[in-house]
Amino acid sequence: MRKLAPVTGLFLVALCASSAFAQAPRLFFSDLTRGPSSGGENVSGFSGAYVTLYGNFFGTSPTVTWNGQSCLRVVPVNGKSVNSWLWYQKLVVQLGPTCAAGTGNFVASNGTSDSNGISFTVGSGTLTFVSSSGSDSGSGTFASPWKTITKCKNSASPGSICYVENGVNQTSVDDGYGAVTLGKVACTASAPCALVTYPGATSVIGSNSLGTGLRTCDGLSGCPAGAPYWTVAGFSIFGTVEAVDIQTSNFRLVGSTLQCPNVANGTAEGCLQTESSSNQTILGTETYNVGAGGKLYHAQYYGADGHDFEIGWNSVHDVQGCRGMQWFNSGVDSYNINLHDNVLYNVRCDAINLVTVNADQGFVRVFNNVVYHSGTGPDPGDVSNYACVNIGANGNPTTAVEVYNNTFYDCGSRGGSTAALVSPSAPTNLRNNIFYSISNEPYFESNPDITGSNNLFFGNGSGPSKLTNNLNLNPSFVSSSNFHLQSTSPAIGAGIAISTLVYDHDGLIRPGPPSIGAYEFGAGTISSQPPVAPTGLTASVQ
Repeated sequence: MRKLAPVTGLFLVALCASSAFAQAPRLFFSDLTRGPSSGGENVSGFSGAYVTLYGNFFGTSPTVTWNGQSCLRVVPVNGKSVNSWLWYQKLVVQLGPTCAAGTGNFVASNGTSDSNGISFTVGSGTLTFVSSSGSDSGSGTFASPWKTITKCKNSASPGSICYVENGVNQTSVDDGYGAVTLGKVACTASAPCALVTYPGATSVIGSNSLGTGLRTCDGLSGCPAGAPYWTVAGFSIFGTVEAVDIQTSNFRLVGSTLQCPNVANGTAEGCLQTESSSNQTILGTETYNVGAGGKLYHAQYYGADGHDFEIGWNSVHDVQGCRGMQWFNSGVDSYNINLHDNVLYNVRCDAINLVTVNADQGFVRVFNNVVYHSGTGPDPGDVSNYACVNIGANGNPTTAVEVYNNTFYDCGSRGGSTAALVSPSAPTNLRNNIFYSISNEPYFESNPDITGSNNLFFGNGSGPSKLTNNLNLNPSFVSSSNFHLQSTSPAIGAGIAISTLVYDHDGLIRPGPPSIGAYEFGAGTISSQPPVAPTGLTASVQ
């Protein structure tokens, strides 16, 4: 079942907006990108697709439009229009019949101001339902739902959305591979399919005694279509080897929780694993309670010739295997990676390991992440890196990996020659990052391949001379587990403008110049303690 991260100050502080800092709503992403405006559960004349919107600063009673039209309703869940998710918020809308076919933007309003827009297409498609009181001999409508997820996903057609109601769990093997195996339906870019939970429902896929929870079956017997253009959203997924195994391109995993506590020693997989697949979108997913499988077992493992990854607003923590997120495939490049707005902590080896990327092939961007208490050890067996971020490459690329506006705190405490906050052995451009060392943890491995400016270093002296405009000052975090900035922080407004950087980790608009680190100072930074002015500090500009 879903478990909130224990560091509640970090994750919930963003929800407590002060009247002194009235903020515009911010939409991050949605579970679905396409759906019909009719054909589902009818509530007061609205019978279209349910869509979950994730973001921040929604207020308590937001309104939402699509394509400038008031053609949908905000759906109360647990008696509220807005509910918390990880360190931000979510709300559900249902499309109505006046939402005409076409592509437009969802825009949320909190009564004072409007949000940015996120795209959604209204188009044809079938809405089906699964209920614990249903029957697989039914029609699959809301009034006559099916009983099993297997029936629903195997009966899908291009454009179908299957809603799984509360208490429907799939914990035994489906089609011989995982608890839920997708791949018998050929969905398309213009008509994607989706398997999602009904608003407010809890549904479990897999178990702590079954090898794989959810998998796609590209290339396996009986699954000739693979499972491209599927979205899976809102589930609690378990596995002893993999909670999720993605072996097809163009896949979206959204707003789910993944756990793999009972991993056998020597397992070489990931609790979330992609294989020979590209165009992966992993948003708002929490991966935690990852067992001690050994040096080759990671929370999230992106391997085997993948490119085009959007990995954002996820939480990865309490990893007893090895790494939090790993990109690795010897001899094959990974590229076109946006790795942003994630929180990673309590990781045994590297929190993020980008070891076979090649920015010459396409961009690799790491920004707005909060990474702390990682690289703790103990050594699971001949592992060479214990860092917040480790960056390597196939071959000898000349284009730099871009690392900007991250907050790195307490990484590499295991010690040794390869323990550091950041370990770059490939060209890396560092801008606007906070490096906070505990007990003299090294900022970098020796002679790192780095360029950049406007970074803040604290805890182990000034930053390296390879970087310009360093600050060597206490960033004045709210606390040692809440990395928002106090009003006295020297990081506020001390960054350099970056054209692709619009918002901070909470969704606040970045001013010019931006602050250093993952957070701007503003709503959500209210401290339970008064700001304390830093003392005994020095500044260095190089």
